Amino acid sequence: GLRARVGAGIWSKADRCWVPRSHPAPRYRTEQKVSAEWGAGAQRRREPVRGWFVTGTDTAVGKTAIAAGMLWALARAGYACVGMKPVASGCVDSTHGLRSADAELLQATSSVKADYRDVNPYAFAPAIAPHLAARAAGIEIAFATVRQHFDRLCVAADYLVVEGVGGWQVPLTADRT
Repeated sequence: GLRARVGAGIWSKADRCWVPRSHPAPRYRTEQKVSAEWGAGAQRRREPVRGWFVTGTDTAVGKTAIAAGMLWALARAGYACVGMKPVASGCVDSTHGLRSADAELLQATSSVKADYRDVNPYAFAPAIAPHLAARAAGIEIAFATVRQHFDRLCVAADYLVVEGVGGWQVPLTADRT
């Protein structure tokens, strides 16, 4: 489509988005699949993944809509992008295990097809604070585990959008928010 220069970037009328000039040219890598096998032997990216952490003041304030919109815009601009919701409570039991509607939406709007376990490593059924849901399930949320799944997603994506759970100070463990 026609492109008009805007400030330090380019406005794409066809894609209806503004892309800063400092960003690399779009790369289409939607056929790549992030899977559990990529973990130990995967080559690390030479350049860091760009990304955002989307948080809010409470639950149901639009974090998922913002994160999905960011992923949609990045995918539309041709970037390899993936969403992640590391911890989710209020999940529904399905034939594939506990599933978060928020995490499924992020997965659906990502241009990189990722394993659900990497998108949402901690899924809890009770719609309560994550540290309480984890305690009820008899597990502890381990930040090292979240980091492992994050790193797997970074292997295949140029951009990563991470959505937090609840409000920005919701406890994840007894001593960390």
